[in-house]
Amino acid sequence: MPTIRLSAIMFTDIVGYTAMMQSNREQAMTAVKQFEGVLRDRITVHSGQLLQTYGDGSLSTFESASAAVLCAKEIQEQIRDQVPLRIGIHLGEITRDGDHIFGDGVNIASRIESMGVAGAVLVSSSVRQQIKNRPEFEVVSLGKFAFKNVAEPMTVYALANEGFVVPEAKEMKGKGQKVPEKSSQKFVIRMASIGFLAMAIGAGLFWTLGYKNTGEKQLLPADIREEKVAVNVFENFTGDPNLDALGYLGSEWISSGLRELKVRTVSPEMVRQNKDKVGILPDDPENKFSFAEITGAKYVITGSYYLQDDSILLNTRLSSTETGDELKNFPQLKGHRDQKEQLIEDARQYLLGYWVLKRDLKLPNINPPKYDAYQHFLNCLPNSISCYEEVLKIDPDFLFARINLMGASTVSDHPAYSSNKAFIEER
Repeated sequence: MPTIRLSAIMFTDIVGYTAMMQSNREQAMTAVKQFEGVLRDRITVHSGQLLQTYGDGSLSTFESASAAVLCAKEIQEQIRDQVPLRIGIHLGEITRDGDHIFGDGVNIASRIESMGVAGAVLVSSSVRQQIKNRPEFEVVSLGKFAFKNVAEPMTVYALANEGFVVPEAKEMKGKGQKVPEKSSQKFVIRMASIGFLAMAIGAGLFWTLGYKNTGEKQLLPADIREEKVAVNVFENFTGDPNLDALGYLGSEWISSGLRELKVRTVSPEMVRQNKDKVGILPDDPENKFSFAEITGAKYVITGSYYLQDDSILLNTRLSSTETGDELKNFPQLKGHRDQKEQLIEDARQYLLGYWVLKRDLKLPNINPPKYDAYQHFLNCLPNSISCYEEVLKIDPDFLFARINLMGASTVSDHPAYSSNKAFIEER
């Protein structure tokens, strides 16, 4: 009688097996034999069940997600230099009838595996949730993907331990369609924020920033400070997708500080749309447009952040967009993970000290929003009064949200317009 249970499902596949058979049958058969030997050994060690092999691939199940990922990791480590293998894992419900399994969990695992490349292990968000506190697994998000007959898009992750391949978006050719970010919506939000913020500044919202600067020796050379700079979205290496918004907040908050210093900067939205092109340099051999050509920025600030116990470590650096050379590696900053806003404000104040030395500069008295409010704000649609009101329930002092709510309520003649206008004018 068929039974339903929760299992970790693992699919494996030898990449390019058909072409290998056509060009060198003996080599292909040797690869399959080596693959199956390692596969059976590792599955047995990790108490899995090998349900099916089909020449160049396999289907197996495990009692836990961590056992499946550890098995996949060890398989790749043993044969990745000899056999071009890709692996996909999903934790979900399956229907089992003897040695046969079927159901959505099986379909999703198969589709995740199909998007991989040789040397990669891809996992679903349900797997990532189970292994997020296991230090032996390093994972990075590849974005959200829509799968056929699956109701909602799903985030796919790649194992990123040393030696493992993390596929680029252009390489992922399988049975999933990447879901684009809501950049067009965010662009409207950002432009509204900047426009209304300029009005607020014009109304007299100035205050002393009090940024940190250890002295003239810390200043960047004048020829760098006078050029256009971009602040890229900081990379999240914490393994926690709930911290993704921190990278966007860092880019936006530091950019806004540089703009107030009259530094020529690239808009955060343009940076967001082209963040994956930062490594592309002029005269690219594949004729791709470089980050410098698209944005006009000669320099770029990039960053990454990690977890250390209850702290977040933030690393930032300045590089040339024309040569790729790293020009300045800024000191590492550290903040408690429950004080993310303060960490970003500290980073802004510290980095501004490399562009200016004056201590009496007047800047808008606008504190970073509460992190949860900023996360919610990023997903608000233009003119969505209810969404901005939800944001303000989290952080009533979030000025950008009030500015956008005022703009949205103008369109609908909503009473929120006058109350938010009064709040902004009081600031």
